[in-house]
Amino acid sequence: MINPLYYQDIYIGVVSLLTIIAIAAYSRYHDDRLYSDARPGLSFAALALTIAVIIFIGYRPVSGVFVDMVNYRDYYNVLIGKPFTFDTNAQNYLFDNIFRWMASSGMPLQWFYVMCAAVNFGLLFLACRKLFPQDTVLAILVYLGAFSTFSYATNGLKAGMAASAFLCAIAYKRHWLVAALFLLISLGIHHSMTLCIGAYLCAYFYSNTKVYLWLWVIAVILAVLNFTAIQDFFASLTDESGAGYLASQNAADWGGKSGFRLDFLIYSAMPVAIGYYAIIRCRLRSKMYSFIFNTYLVANTVWMLCMHANFTNRIAYLSWLMLPIVMIYPYLRCHFVRGQYSKLNYVVMGHLLFTLAMSYLYYGILA
Repeated sequence: MINPLYYQDIYIGVVSLLTIIAIAAYSRYHDDRLYSDARPGLSFAALALTIAVIIFIGYRPVSGVFVDMVNYRDYYNVLIGKPFTFDTNAQNYLFDNIFRWMASSGMPLQWFYVMCAAVNFGLLFLACRKLFPQDTVLAILVYLGAFSTFSYATNGLKAGMAASAFLCAIAYKRHWLVAALFLLISLGIHHSMTLCIGAYLCAYFYSNTKVYLWLWVIAVILAVLNFTAIQDFFASLTDESGAGYLASQNAADWGGKSGFRLDFLIYSAMPVAIGYYAIIRCRLRSKMYSFIFNTYLVANTVWMLCMHANFTNRIAYLSWLMLPIVMIYPYLRCHFVRGQYSKLNYVVMGHLLFTLAMSYLYYGILA
């Protein structure tokens, strides 16, 4: 069994290597590939990659290295053998009841973790397959290489699974019944998806990207000025748990980093810069891309207004779960600039380098 201390290093190392191999392959592509009308077959490479990640993450050892994984284990053991009753008052309607049912049925704990990994990465495969039929492997690799993917696959299980269900709702946006089902599933897995669903509906019914961009810029300015009145207002609207997340206090009191986060702002701004260049400067017209971009802008704007909260990373993730998709979509599904694949490679590599820098410098050497 792999030492849990090396799990993230192995994950990042393999994902980085595969991403570099993919970049090398894409460096040989020309823009005319974007106009290909060939129907892509089932991507066995993408399917194999997905299964490998499910096995690797799902069968990880139960360890405090993965933080909340131990808490899930302890509560699971408490419920084993007890009669199952469907809890209609559960905070996370779908996830909590599945968790209770699996424990009450006496299923091995490992099955629960495998189920979580299968839902997370299985739905990610489905979303990437729908959004990027010709480039599913690259899309999955970029998502796996995102700054927060590993953490939310091993620690924040509910948020990770809910994120993948939400991505499916984005991918199936043109099929509103299917999209609505995935939105409900994401909300049933984690109640925090209310923000994402609100952003989804805003972008669905109002499509003026310039307005969303201006709101995002204003939110950045307010974050720099440490304006927390809106954050406090949000805290007053939520329950006690949510208010605790949105409160502002010294980082030493809860063991994390709070306050203005320039690193998070840079990360969040990457797809915004790409979207501004593609939609505003190059006048790219794509209803699907505009919808995805606007959804991201709304969710990220809310985080900007709550940047000084205690658990700012958890609020930021509600927009970051879309970030890899927003970033690569115009390069893989639209044509707006010459030499597009070479520019895509720079974006993918920059995204990966940010993850490496945050993992080994910011949270490693400089921590």
